[in-house]
Amino acid sequence: MNYDEIKLGMIVDYHSEIGGPVTKRNCIVKSIPWLIGHGEWIVLIDKMSGAVSLKAISKAGFDTNINEPIERDREEIYDQDIKPLMSRIINICIENKIPMVAEYNIPIDKHPSLCVSTAVVEHIEHVPEHILSILLIQQLNRKGLYKPTIE
Repeated sequence: MNYDEIKLGMIVDYHSEIGGPVTKRNCIVKSIPWLIGHGEWIVLIDKMSGAVSLKAISKAGFDTNINEPIERDREEIYDQDIKPLMSRIINICIENKIPMVAEYNIPIDKHPSLCVSTAVVEHIEHVPEHILSILLIQQLNRKGLYKPTIE
């Protein structure tokens, strides 16, 4: 899309691969486009944590691949859908001193053991034993010292 076509509040589709199929439908434009140093026009849209290239968006419903299923790997799903929610959860837990731990196992072809872990335990007077146990297991697992038995 061209920068002069973009209007605040308009609905666009996002393509994680420029020219590829739509990966996020019906995103709302949250800023006017701006030009960055190397000549690329970018814009803020909802459902994304940062600005995106205008080359990566299309008018909603006008994509030639609109009927194709959206194919994303687990890392893309985590980055686009889970990570923004986790950021909110983490902030709420920190503000209210609520201990928590979360781990997402998101293997992909190039990283078969990829996982994302989060814990909120600092500055909390009492952390339940089961949360401390989970943290210990996570640390051992990362070092290859923990192999769970699955029955």
